[in-house]
Amino acid sequence: MRRSRRRGVHPSYAKRGVATPPPSRTPAILTRLTFADRKSLLLGTALASTLLLGSLLSPTRARAVVNDCADPGPDAVSISVSAPVICINTETRNEPAVAYAITITTNGSDNYIYVNNSGSLIANNASGSAYGLLAYTHGEYSFIDIKNSATLTVTATPGGQAFGIYAATEFEHGPITAQNKAAIAATSYGAFGIYAYSLADHNSINIVNSSPLTATGIRAAYGIHAHTRYKYSPIAITNSGDITATTSTLDLSAAYPVSAR
Repeated sequence: MRRSRRRGVHPSYAKRGVATPPPSRTPAILTRLTFADRKSLLLGTALASTLLLGSLLSPTRARAVVNDCADPGPDAVSISVSAPVICINTETRNEPAVAYAITITTNGSDNYIYVNNSGSLIANNASGSAYGLLAYTHGEYSFIDIKNSATLTVTATPGGQAFGIYAATEFEHGPITAQNKAAIAATSYGAFGIYAYSLADHNSINIVNSSPLTATGIRAAYGIHAHTRYKYSPIAITNSGDITATTSTLDLSAAYPVSAR
């Protein structure tokens, strides 16, 4: 059985309450400094400097990070949390009757996703869409960084869509970086080798591919497809691999080795 981990969802756009400090109390007796010698002043200054330095150098509390991609294969991995995620996968994942190999979703601000995959991923779905590696963030300052060095094979029903790598950020300041160094094959009604999508401002997309990508679709096929909808979100695609994108219908069909808009 696949391993599924879910935690509470961070409420989007929740306004955090700000505690109001209690009014300052006036001392009943005001002590008047009438005399202080030079030695006392120097000692007081040294003590204050020591306390300030100690407070600056004291360690801050570390944020909890989920690292949950070490389970044995061939089980699929499903993570949905309100925390940053680091996924280091070395296992082959090909769980029968599961529409994905790895899917990760985070909710809330500063909850990034980092994936380094070196295990072959296979996903098949006979009743909808299928995903080899999916990463999706729902929060500001929640970037996605994907590094893949293993083959991805994704097949979906003719009525669905197949994605080798799928990465999307929903809020501002969530850049997407995807680096692929292995063959990806996607087959379905709509087929995508690498798909990256930004839904807000200040979300750049940077894709680097150096391996063969094969997208075989009925109506649409894209080797690499990157899409940003809002301002300050540039797209950069660097490709040195062979890309094949084909469709089996002529009417309203779209086959693009590389697409950016």
